[in-house]
Amino acid sequence: MKTQQHSDNIRHFVGTVVLCVSFIGAVAGSIATAEPDTNNKAEAFKWYLKAAEQGNARAQDNLGMCYLEGEVVEENMAEAAKWFEKAARQGYAPAMEHIGVCYSMGRGVKRDTKIGLEWLMKAAEAGCSYSQYLVALCYENGVGVEKNAKEAVQWMRKAVEQEEPEAEFMMSTWYANGYGVGKDEHKFIDLLSKAAKHGNAEAQYALSAFCGQGYGDIVKKDMKEAIKLLRKAADQGHVLAQYKLAMCYFESDEVDEKMGEVLRLMRAAAEKDYLGAQIFLGQCYSRGVGVARNMKEAVKWWRMAAEKGDAESQYYLGLCYDSGEGVSKKDEAEAVKWWSKAAGQGNADAQASLGCAYFNGDGVKVDYGMAVKWWREAVKKNNKNAQYYLAVCYLMGKGVKKNPNVALEWLRKAADQGHREAREILEKMKKQGM
Repeated sequence: MKTQQHSDNIRHFVGTVVLCVSFIGAVAGSIATAEPDTNNKAEAFKWYLKAAEQGNARAQDNLGMCYLEGEVVEENMAEAAKWFEKAARQGYAPAMEHIGVCYSMGRGVKRDTKIGLEWLMKAAEAGCSYSQYLVALCYENGVGVEKNAKEAVQWMRKAVEQEEPEAEFMMSTWYANGYGVGKDEHKFIDLLSKAAKHGNAEAQYALSAFCGQGYGDIVKKDMKEAIKLLRKAADQGHVLAQYKLAMCYFESDEVDEKMGEVLRLMRAAAEKDYLGAQIFLGQCYSRGVGVARNMKEAVKWWRMAAEKGDAESQYYLGLCYDSGEGVSKKDEAEAVKWWSKAAGQGNADAQASLGCAYFNGDGVKVDYGMAVKWWREAVKKNNKNAQYYLAVCYLMGKGVKKNPNVALEWLRKAADQGHREAREILEKMKKQGM
């Protein structure tokens, strides 16, 4: 009994479900078993309530979905669970699925994985493919029942027989890893392909990688198909697909005409908190790539990435506070804070900048020893600015014992990398016969 409305309902309800261990995410769908007039959900709610109070199971389940979604009435999981259970006790299979998830997750009711599994099992036995899939995951992970690979495979196969996309994807991974079945690359790709065809975004993303590179004699390399699959996954909001598709466009010969799409995809991924996309947007706005240069916007994305620990973004954010560009005001202490974070992760540019802050007393007390310490770290990575600054220290005797010969060595290294000031000093030294 695999109906589209039923499948969509539970996907909308589950969202990203994790029943103790590894229930994987489900995509959003419609709210009602009998699709209401989406232009008048308030009217639909009124009639659902009337019918539900008269004992109509389908209306009770739809009413529960209204309380779950919280659009026409305030979100109330306890009320949602109440109506799901009323409908489930009348044998309405979609409601059995819904209340099963409620108990398994502790949404609107006290969490009880055993009761949750009982309801899911009833829905699965009634032929609900998504419940069959969830029951299989329960057996795989020991949620509400002891782990049992044989039972997990049995229920997953039932869902696969009904072309349940999530089940097809999960079963493909079992064939890849040998969970409950023998490893079989052909069955792995076959089920992955079916899941992708039936709309599973994870499968579409995974299969795109195989198409892009080829997979033995099973999958031929086909970049057009890879891009097609990435686009399908991206259209469903798959964040990795959005980022990868954007990068494919950005690195292609058609980047000029595709730049608008690159930015749209990157923004979608960045708004889902994907680090790589946030870094990319920061660079675009700071350099005016595909958009008008906007340092406030660059700072916005760099800050998000920096707070996740990205060293390069921390370095750039420090530069913005040091210059006052893109931030409310210049703040050298804040610059030092971000450079310190990046320097601690080994970012050579941040180490060089942090050394300058200690040397000049910008945002911190002057400390030539600390300046030299950070420049020594940066020169280990062949940073030309740090090589130049270290040379200056040896020329001046700041933080180190004065030593023109050592200074000369560092000046030459910096000059060989194109450092302008280092070359100028070397020219002056040459003229002076040094």
